[in-house]
Amino acid sequence: MANTKKVQDKVAIVTGGASGIGEATVLAFAENGARGVVIADIQDEKGQKLAESIGANRSTYIHCDVTDENKSNPSWNLLFNSTASSTHHELWSANYSRPRPGLIRQTVCNKRSWCCSMPEARGACDGEGVKGSVICSSSTAANLVASTVTDYIMAKCGVVALMKCASYQLAYYTKSQLIPPEMANAKKVQDKVAIVTGGASGFGEATVLAFAENGARGVVIADIQDEKGQKLAESIGTNRSTYIHCDVTDENQVKSLVDSTVQLYGQLDVIFCNAGVMSFGQQTVLDFDLGLLRQTVRSKRSWCSSMPEARGACDGGRSIICTASTAANLVASTVTDYIMAKCGVVALMKCASYQLGKHGIRVNCVSPGPVATPMVCEANNMGVEELEKLFVSICCLKGVLKAKHIADAVLFLASTDSEFVTGQNLMVDGGYAFQGAVN
Repeated sequence: MANTKKVQDKVAIVTGGASGIGEATVLAFAENGARGVVIADIQDEKGQKLAESIGANRSTYIHCDVTDENKSNPSWNLLFNSTASSTHHELWSANYSRPRPGLIRQTVCNKRSWCCSMPEARGACDGEGVKGSVICSSSTAANLVASTVTDYIMAKCGVVALMKCASYQLAYYTKSQLIPPEMANAKKVQDKVAIVTGGASGFGEATVLAFAENGARGVVIADIQDEKGQKLAESIGTNRSTYIHCDVTDENQVKSLVDSTVQLYGQLDVIFCNAGVMSFGQQTVLDFDLGLLRQTVRSKRSWCSSMPEARGACDGGRSIICTASTAANLVASTVTDYIMAKCGVVALMKCASYQLGKHGIRVNCVSPGPVATPMVCEANNMGVEELEKLFVSICCLKGVLKAKHIADAVLFLASTDSEFVTGQNLMVDGGYAFQGAVN
C-alpha cells in the first residue's frame, strides 16, 4: 500500500494548502505520484517552505485569495478546495435569529469559482474527453444543528448543495477515470478474510474477484447458486477461496457461515452483505405487503449481530458493507416494497454504524445505479448490450456503469483507505439519481 501511486502524473491545486487538512493533502498527493501540486494560500512563508520540501520540480506555491475569481490555473486534473474560515459568532438567541450573510456568501462563492474554471482547464485526456475531479471541504456541521454559529452551518450546507448541483451540471465535462496500473496493483485488503453474500454472480462476483486480486487471504463466497459459486472459488484457488451454500434469510445459516469462516481462516475482517432480491411488482401504498421489506432488513440485521462475536484481524479495522440502491433516494408510482426495503437497509446501516463503533466495526452502504447484472437482465427480459444502451441514456456521466465500479467502491470501504468512514451511503450511479433534476 505504501508504494501505491494513486494520482500518478496528475496535476492538482490545493487551496488552503499551506497548513492543516490542505497541507496533509498536498503531502499525500506528492507521495502518491502527482506530477505537480500547486499550493494556493495566503500564508506565503508556510506555503513556500512546504513547496520546497517537496521539490521545486514537482510543487509550486502561489499566493491566492480564493475569494477573487480572477485567480485560476490552466492545466490541472484535481482540485481540493480546502480553504475555509471558522466562526465563533453567537448568532442565535431568544431575541435574535438572523444569521449574518457574509460568511455564507464568501464560502459558497469561493467554491463556485473553482467549479466554473474546471471545464475550461486542460486536464489529462485519453482521446475521449477531459477527466477531472473537484473536491470541496465541507463539514459534519452541515448535518447538525446548534444554538449558535448559524452562519457557519448555513455556509457548509451551501457547499454541499453547490457540490450536488455542480456534479450534475459538470458531468458533461468529465468521465469515469481509469485506474492507473499502480493503483490497480495495490493490495488494499492484504491478508484480510472476507465473506461476500450473493457472491456467485453480479456485484458479488465482481467483489470476490476484487478482494482476491487485492491480497485477501480468504474470500468466502456465500450464495444459493452452488455451481456458479463453486466454479468461482476454484478459479481463485481453494487455498484462498471457499464456497458455502447459505440462504441469508435463515439466521441459523448465517451464524453457521460466520463460525465456519472463523474456523477455516482464524478471523473475519469484512462482510459484504450483497445478497438480495428484486421487485418489479405493481405494488403501491394502497396494496403492498411487508414481505420484501421484512426479508431484506432481517437478512442484513443478522450480519450486524454476528460480526462482534467473530474474531477479526489483530490490527482492528473490521468492516460491514451492505448493498442498498439509488432507489432509496427516488420515488416511483409502483415497486413501493422495493424502495421501502432499500430505505430500510440504509436506516439499519446508520444505526448499526453507531452501535457497533465501540467494537471497532465500521458499517457503510454502497448504492449502485442501473447495472446490467444477470439478475437485472433476467428480470427485464433484455440482453446486456440492450440494457446498457438504455442505462447510458439516463445517467449523467459518460461511459457505462459496470459491476466492477461497484466492486471498487466496496473495496474502498473495506480497506484502510476508509478507516474513519462509517455510517455513509456511497452512491455509485453515474448521476442516475439526478434523473429528477429540475431543468
